[in-house]
Amino acid sequence: MVKAGVSMFIASKINQPQNLQSLVSRPRLAAALQHTDATKLILVCGPAGYSKTSTIMQWSNQQPNLAWYALDKFDDDPYRFASYLIQTIYNSSQQACEKTLQMLQQRSFANLTTLITQLLDEIGQSQVPLTLVLDDYHCITQPEIHQAMKLLIKYMPTNWKVAITSRNRPPLSLSSLRLKQQLIEIHPEMLAFDLKEVTAFFALRLNFEVSSQSLRDLKNKVEGWPSALQLVALTAKNPEHFLQCAEQIAKSQHAHLWDYLEDEVFAPLTDDEQQLLLDIAPLKQVDAEMVNHLTGRNDGQQVLEKMETDGLFLVARDVQKQWFSFHALFKGFLLHEKAKCPQRQHDDLKIAKIWLQRDMPIYALPHVLYTQDKQLVTDLLLQAGWLIFHEGEVSGLDLCFDLLGDAFLNHPQLVLLKAWMYQVRHQNDQVQPLLTQARNWFQRHKITIPAELSAKFEALEAQVAISQGKVDDALLKANRAMAQLNEGDSHTRLAAQSVIGEAFHCQGQLAAAYKQQENVRQSALRHQQYQTAAWAMYQQVEILYAQAEKDAAEQLLGQLEQLIKSHHLDQLPLYTFALHFKALLAYQHYQFEQAQALSEQALEVASAYGDKWLLFCYSLQAKIALERGDDSASHQLIERIEHLLHNKQYHSDWVANANYARIKYWRSKGDHCALAQWLASAPEPASAFNRFDQCHWRNRIRAMMQLGQLSQAQSLCREIIKDARRCQLHVDINRNHILLASICVQMGDKDAAKASVITALEASLFTGLTTCFIRHGQPLLPLMDELQQQPSVTKAVKHKISELLDLAQYQAKEDLITPFEANKVSEILDHPQVPSLVKNIPLTSREWQVLGFIHHGYTNDKISKTMDVAPTTVKSHIRNLYQKLGLSGREEAINLSNQLLSLAY
Repeated sequence: MVKAGVSMFIASKINQPQNLQSLVSRPRLAAALQHTDATKLILVCGPAGYSKTSTIMQWSNQQPNLAWYALDKFDDDPYRFASYLIQTIYNSSQQACEKTLQMLQQRSFANLTTLITQLLDEIGQSQVPLTLVLDDYHCITQPEIHQAMKLLIKYMPTNWKVAITSRNRPPLSLSSLRLKQQLIEIHPEMLAFDLKEVTAFFALRLNFEVSSQSLRDLKNKVEGWPSALQLVALTAKNPEHFLQCAEQIAKSQHAHLWDYLEDEVFAPLTDDEQQLLLDIAPLKQVDAEMVNHLTGRNDGQQVLEKMETDGLFLVARDVQKQWFSFHALFKGFLLHEKAKCPQRQHDDLKIAKIWLQRDMPIYALPHVLYTQDKQLVTDLLLQAGWLIFHEGEVSGLDLCFDLLGDAFLNHPQLVLLKAWMYQVRHQNDQVQPLLTQARNWFQRHKITIPAELSAKFEALEAQVAISQGKVDDALLKANRAMAQLNEGDSHTRLAAQSVIGEAFHCQGQLAAAYKQQENVRQSALRHQQYQTAAWAMYQQVEILYAQAEKDAAEQLLGQLEQLIKSHHLDQLPLYTFALHFKALLAYQHYQFEQAQALSEQALEVASAYGDKWLLFCYSLQAKIALERGDDSASHQLIERIEHLLHNKQYHSDWVANANYARIKYWRSKGDHCALAQWLASAPEPASAFNRFDQCHWRNRIRAMMQLGQLSQAQSLCREIIKDARRCQLHVDINRNHILLASICVQMGDKDAAKASVITALEASLFTGLTTCFIRHGQPLLPLMDELQQQPSVTKAVKHKISELLDLAQYQAKEDLITPFEANKVSEILDHPQVPSLVKNIPLTSREWQVLGFIHHGYTNDKISKTMDVAPTTVKSHIRNLYQKLGLSGREEAINLSNQLLSLAY
């Protein structure tokens, strides 16, 4: 017999909670919860704080006859559970289970299964639909209750539904329900907020604006966990404070977050469960073998799967459930708890050795660092430094070298590794000082460098030379290194081959350069050297774009981004090249918002590596600001560019882009002095065989044009067109012809300008250039308007012209043809029959013009556009005209003009 339980009901446990007005609408979850007549059970399952209750509340608002039961730990008793369950069903089903309720009150049933059987018998013929919600079902552990619920779900009427929220998966024959398509499951990944929901969430809760990038960053760092978002919303007071709170919570360093996880998740666990969590907390990911090694158990797999089932923020990372990892915020909380343990350093040493024994140095790295054991760090770098480097864990390697101090100089292999770390981040100014320091150290400590290692250093120096624009020197060193390197040294050989490819590119040998980089790319991928492969792909993207293979370039750029992200290279400077290239494409298509967003994303990555990396981003942002007419922003950005250029050495490409922004700014300000000074001091490239040298020469041409040096500009432009043709730089040929046409217009050579415009337009059909015609060639628009009328121009070019004129919002100005020309006015005024009012009150030339346009039937708006004056000016002219001639309106003005014109013929 079931023993007595509750004698009084807590009403709020069997009443649906009041809906919060600020609940965010989540259509994707509503769609996932759409059920059919076959659906019996809806299970919303996830760890604490995942908005399970809110989700089911929003869904249940649309359900008929809702029976709600909010459970707690005291409900893990068969009689108490039955009392609340039957009472809420009775209240919501039009009293369809009166006999069962009486049986319950009289306690005349043997067990819970008997009671549920009576309930099923009584409601079997019920026509009343019902939705039963059991909230926080994880509080139930009694097998008797689970067995009774399985019975109820299996045999309840077809118009009844059960919805359960729980932190774990309840033992309710879920597999059987799933196979029969009678189950809808909502898991944590679905409950986590996406970016659209995060944006809507904070829009409802904050009285200030937060940038979309800040929201995106927060969402990613907290993995969409609703409680973390709620905590930020409750504590943030202004945009600056929002960023601080978001950062603290994202790093799991917020006291309120710790309190929540302590109360809701950690404290209810047994001591053994808590200790197990703390033992495995430092692991980036964990499998059964690691659990067994660290705890001395032999049931690691069962333990991990149970923790996942129990909603302890542990997630399986593969279908086979071999590897698991903690949610980042819960992991942070556990590490906070573990820091209180004096054995932490010993535990990390143990973990590090296990990873090293399993030949997984990437996972050993953080634990090796935590031990602060210099010998262990040295051993790790010598054993697996290059593997860690190729996996993109450069920041971890930095920490290793910081810990070692100068001791790494005793190992030439480690000197080479550190130098390459500088090089891949394009910190070229750091490489040579390091090599000089190392040579002095080797000499002082009598450390001999083998020939093979010496060749590796030479390959590195070739990389430095190509970065500095010393093409011939780089090519010499790279070839010399290749001759001495061992065939098995894939990393250094690939680096040298990449230098050779870049040298070909600089020399204008694009086909050879592309082929060389393709070989580097394929070999690097085979040897899992993803940074080298990514750099080769970027070089190929630039080559394809220079050759007007725009579609192929963009397709390869997409593959490059995928490679970078899949191998966690998106925090390296390498990623900024891809972002910047995309930003430039957006800028060239007048997509300034997208260009700005991509540039800011690149800036965020680049800023971690020092001021030097900011030049690329500032140059593009300055151009965007100038296009938008934002004088304040463009001025600030140009000042930053000037500061960086005076304090750092940069690759020729970066300098060319920066100079373009500077010249654009000076031209907008009419600062001829700055242009002249720059033109006199800027070094001239030896040739124009690559896109950045072409850009350098175009910068000089633009400055010359602004300074009126048109003959020199024209001659120089024709020379760089020849170089571009020689090297098949099709995009640069196109740009140069646009520039040449602009020069010819300024020189008054209309025929030459038309010829260059036609050439440029025909080329643009393949290069895809569009806005360059508008951005750099406003004087060309009337010329293109004329060309559109010429029969000899092809349909494709005419279509291109229409596209450009529409984009520029160009409207051809009508010739100021007026019947009241100066000589006609003289004849009229001299005629004896001219009205005295006209003769005695002289009209201005503008007023005679306006009278003529009225005579032609022009509207005020058309007069305004034809005369290129404001509509208010036209109205003023008409008002004065009417007053002087005593006219009451347009009809009288037309009659008078007809009378006056008849006197001149």
